[in-house]
Amino acid sequence: MLRNLTRNFGPVALTNLTLFGILLALGHGSLYAAWLLANATTFSAFVRIRAMAEHAVTETSEDPFLNTRTTDANLLARLTVAPHHVNYHLEHHLLPTAPHYRLKRLHTLLVERGAYESASHAMGYLDVMRRVAGATRA
Repeated sequence: MLRNLTRNFGPVALTNLTLFGILLALGHGSLYAAWLLANATTFSAFVRIRAMAEHAVTETSEDPFLNTRTTDANLLARLTVAPHHVNYHLEHHLLPTAPHYRLKRLHTLLVERGAYESASHAMGYLDVMRRVAGATRA
């Protein structure tokens, strides 16, 4: 049991100790408490919402235009659920090497060139949550 605990929790503990050590060495050890608080409260919820926005209630297909979604993100969403333009998830699947700050431009190009007509798109994260809540299981 101790071996399993060490194998499963060891890398997490090492990473967190390293993070705390770096922050402490830089004189910002209290920031680690902010990380713990976020991790214990909102972080998991935001990751779950983002995962639903990216692929939930889309078609089962190999076509990224059908199985991946881009979601509009307002300022609050960009600060919480969708930092670094992760709301442009379809664009990321189409061109994974594109830097995050170019994904909005890629989105605009796809729309301008008519390639976005069959794409899955949500008007915001509340729109995604409504779709997920209204989805029926087969």
